[in-house]
Amino acid sequence: MSDSLISAILHLTEYSAEASFQSLDEDYNAVSKEYNFLCNRILSMSSPDLRNLSTQIKNFLDRCSTRSLGAFFLDAALFRSCIHNHDNWIRVGMGAVVPSPQLLDALDDHIVFAKDKSSPFHYLYKGVRRFIVGDDVGAFENFANSQGDPLYWGAIRDDLRGSATCRPFPNLSEQFVFQHPHQLRTAEDRFPSPTGKLEWLVPASVDKSSRVISVSCDDLYFRAFSPRIVESLPDECKALNIHFHIVNPSEAVTAAIAHLQAVAAQKLFKLIVSAERTETLDRAYFACARFIRLHEFLAEFRAPMLLIDADSEFVSDPQQWIGLLEPAAINMLFVKGPWSGGIVPWRMVWAGMIYVPPIDEGMLFAKVLQEVIGYLWNKGKNTNWWVDQNSLYVTYRLFQRYWGPEGFRNIRPEVYQQLRTGEELKIAGLQRLPEVEKLMAGGKNWTAALEQLQISRP
Repeated sequence: MSDSLISAILHLTEYSAEASFQSLDEDYNAVSKEYNFLCNRILSMSSPDLRNLSTQIKNFLDRCSTRSLGAFFLDAALFRSCIHNHDNWIRVGMGAVVPSPQLLDALDDHIVFAKDKSSPFHYLYKGVRRFIVGDDVGAFENFANSQGDPLYWGAIRDDLRGSATCRPFPNLSEQFVFQHPHQLRTAEDRFPSPTGKLEWLVPASVDKSSRVISVSCDDLYFRAFSPRIVESLPDECKALNIHFHIVNPSEAVTAAIAHLQAVAAQKLFKLIVSAERTETLDRAYFACARFIRLHEFLAEFRAPMLLIDADSEFVSDPQQWIGLLEPAAINMLFVKGPWSGGIVPWRMVWAGMIYVPPIDEGMLFAKVLQEVIGYLWNKGKNTNWWVDQNSLYVTYRLFQRYWGPEGFRNIRPEVYQQLRTGEELKIAGLQRLPEVEKLMAGGKNWTAALEQLQISRP
């Protein structure tokens, strides 16, 4: 299996790195798909298998041309096979790990190789190297510098593209950050500016002693997934408040809201629907809206909020497990271990489940998070994927100095496992929509259909 994947990557070696990416699209897309598959497989390989894979890749690299796209990809796969190997990390207790000296030496070799080959991965390797030893400032500097490489936007298409949402790490005094968070960014930095006014399509009062489960998404996702969310709730859930926030709703949401109201009346939960109209061609805004609006939501509800992804559904009754969350802390799911993707800041926190109480610290967290998103938002490119998770990590790190570790709790498995997510669920939800089904019937995959429909909306 590994041989065939590496051979597919080597198909690119006949092209120089200076070749037009447009002329390479067909070959590039086919081979990068194999590369991404290999990277995913690396995450589940045993340490002996990773060592064997590393040897194979090194042998292939020896036969690569000096400066080729194939060599860049192969070295990136070698980098991952090294950093995701459990044997290259030292356990220091309580689930924590630190990189071994051998790993750091190997990463230094990768950095030299990438620099010699003028690889677009060069600064990315440096950023990872600094991040895993706890140097946030140095890591963000290198991740930000990586975007200046002329091959960056064409070559970097995997999860390392999250580096596009990096800027110099806020190196500000606590007083400045927490008393004047709006000064993290200037007027020119604002994520799609201006954001629309908050509207309440289905208003409702919330008991401050209860909790609000909140979902934010665009019109398309709302119509595709809101029925699955409410239908997965138990038959009786009068203690729950379910809030949906829609970015750029169309007339089609009227029927969807009516369906939700009918289900709410049957299951006895309180339904709340808000909306905004914000012009954007960047689909990442739909994922960020929940955090951009979080401070407003907390101020409106004055009740703890559990923010979840739209393309998910409940496995069990949330009334039975939501009480397991720490009520006076911000609860997030932190990635543990580099084998789970925690080698870059934008993969350190899962954005699919965040719990924030309306206490002073929670309100301040929401305000700073909004400003950090604006600070990291790259208006020059319509590619701000990962900015939501990157902003969560940056805000968390800023708050560690302010609040200490006691202000945060890691979400326990018995809680986050009560949400079902995944590609199968996503496809099933999207296929409920006639416009998506039509594009997929015409040969588009679900990601291409989704992109075409979302970016075409005003």
